[in-house]
Amino acid sequence: MRKLLFALLFVSTSAFAQYECKYDGSQREMNECAIRDYKSADAGLNAAYAKKMKRLKPKHQKALRAEQRVWIQRRDARCLSKKNGEGTNVTIDYLTCLQSYTEVRTLQLR
Repeated sequence: MRKLLFALLFVSTSAFAQYECKYDGSQREMNECAIRDYKSADAGLNAAYAKKMKRLKPKHQKALRAEQRVWIQRRDARCLSKKNGEGTNVTIDYLTCLQSYTEVRTLQLR
């Protein structure tokens, strides 16, 4: 059930209401901020990764791709305890964890 609810937080279609991001608002509004901030960090990481891949020779691209896959697995494992936590801030804690690691990785790739 928790996985389903978490997945629904990432669905942004017209079938679901869009909530405004307010750091001092309701839980839904704070969750929206966390979702927005993580998506922004993830987009930055994807851009930095793509830019670096373009500069590398195929041999080094393969190595970076493998390194990135391992990094994603480690990041996700490190944040898993936040995802499986208890309380109203579990979504925010999990996404903030992902965002923090993602921002550090983006700096490493640049």
